[in-house]
Amino acid sequence: MVRSEDRGTVRAQSTTISTKVARDLAPRLALSAHHKYARDRFAGINRRNTIETGLTYDAVASSRHTLTLDAGIGYANEQRQVGRDLSTAIGTGGVSYEMTLSSNASITNEASVVFSLNDSQDRRLANVAGLSAKLTTLFSLKVTHTTRWVRSPVPGFKNTDTITAVALVAKF
Repeated sequence: MVRSEDRGTVRAQSTTISTKVARDLAPRLALSAHHKYARDRFAGINRRNTIETGLTYDAVASSRHTLTLDAGIGYANEQRQVGRDLSTAIGTGGVSYEMTLSSNASITNEASVVFSLNDSQDRRLANVAGLSAKLTTLFSLKVTHTTRWVRSPVPGFKNTDTITAVALVAKF
């Protein structure tokens, strides 16, 4: 969840909820299912639901570096503030990298692409770069920079959004 105010006026507000489950097929290969809900009024999106299934491959899995590749197919439904709503089959791909700097710090980068199987103009790219530092056994501080690009944005809205965030993360 991201919210920004300037002089009492909300300038940005975005909510994303994501769940992912996986079942191992082989030591480095898994079948995965993913559901994502997003609401971003400042991008013109009242709500967007995507569901997908695919394969996840751990290309590199060492104590210092991990590299994971994802590919899948699914369905997206987007309710927009203006213009036509979207309902489409989708193809997805992604790459996730993590470098462990020490037992208390790591750098991550996640890049993903979503494209409509019905409309070649509907493509989306996202990149999230992050730095995490462990504060205690339960809490970490995480700084992220997100860039999201949409080929066909909601009419009247820009095609690129960026978010820089600082979060306190609890891991149980």
